[in-house]
Amino acid sequence: SETSIASIFTSDPRIHAIFNREELEARRKRKRERKERERQAAYMLENSLLRAEMELQKAKSHIAKLERTKNEFEYDLKETKSRNLILEKQNLELDMKVKKVSKTLVDYRNKMDEAAGLFERKL
Repeated sequence: SETSIASIFTSDPRIHAIFNREELEARRKRKRERKERERQAAYMLENSLLRAEMELQKAKSHIAKLERTKNEFEYDLKETKSRNLILEKQNLELDMKVKKVSKTLVDYRNKMDEAAGLFERKL
């Protein structure tokens, strides 16, 4: 009797149609679920890419700001070095003038001492 029931199930086209329809619906459901998972994964990936792109833009902006700051510091450094050279030159010029005035002062003192010695001898 089991064989006769099995032969009914395998020979009856309506039963095949029911199994085929259920299998087809199950396949369609799995396909919909897979498409939904793929859509969600694509959405998450796109979100991650957008976040990464925003972070990249922030980093580029920060780098540009640092570059501007570096350039300003380099300009200030060149300006300071230039001013230092000018001050060193002025310092050397003043040093030379002090030495010249000192020498002149020594010369005048020597002449005064000489004149005082001549004056004393005349007395």
